[in-house]
Amino acid sequence: MKTKVARYHFLVRSYETDYNNRLKISSVFNFMQIAAGRHANELQFGYDQFGPKGYFWVLSRVVLNWIGNVKFDQELIIETWPSGVEKIIATRDFKFYSGDDVLLGKAKTTWLVMDSKTRRPIFLDKISFPQLDFDIHPAIEENPAKILEPENKTSQGLRKVVYSDIDVNRHVNNAKYLEYVFDALPPQLREYDHGIKVQINYLKELKLDENIELFYAEPAVSGSHYYVDACNEKAQKVFQCALWQSKPPASNQSAQET
Repeated sequence: MKTKVARYHFLVRSYETDYNNRLKISSVFNFMQIAAGRHANELQFGYDQFGPKGYFWVLSRVVLNWIGNVKFDQELIIETWPSGVEKIIATRDFKFYSGDDVLLGKAKTTWLVMDSKTRRPIFLDKISFPQLDFDIHPAIEENPAKILEPENKTSQGLRKVVYSDIDVNRHVNNAKYLEYVFDALPPQLREYDHGIKVQINYLKELKLDENIELFYAEPAVSGSHYYVDACNEKAQKVFQCALWQSKPPASNQSAQET
């Protein structure tokens, strides 16, 4: 099957923006999962096909380069396509555009298919996964890598998983982790008018009523990443997130050049 780029149009609602009337990064993740789910169903390997067999997709890693500023009641256009398969990992790429087709960002994601009973990943050649031709130029060349953990982290307190965090797979939804991250950041890091790069690696499933402790670290050296992670009650790391805040440009540059 030849891979085709899917293109979806969304209208940004008020609750998807922050106090600066700017699309939240967690909302970008929500739109990504909606677009990915629709396209997977269209290609016959989505929730509609896998759910009855006891399988479901989960995000493993995401890297997002975001340079956009989308506001309430404005249009967001997402292009997405499957970009690779290797053993248990499937990759999917994204590009984001404004309503007038200005490039707002790019993302590379890695996914796993999980068994709903064992909660373990499944080798993709063991299920009815179609053979795809991956001949579209990637949005981002390299897959998200491991994130280095800094030495000096400070606790940002405890957080309990509540009903509103849980999705149809009975665990914390991937976009909720970004809410945890941005709640743990100092206020100046929530300002990303000049762009931000975010990478998050999902390590452990979180379920209702679990407690986590969030940690934050400043960059060890200039140009390095800000860092947020969380540990569960067993002291197991449940996610790691690295963030790079873009500086104001020296001169006006087209979003297409970023």
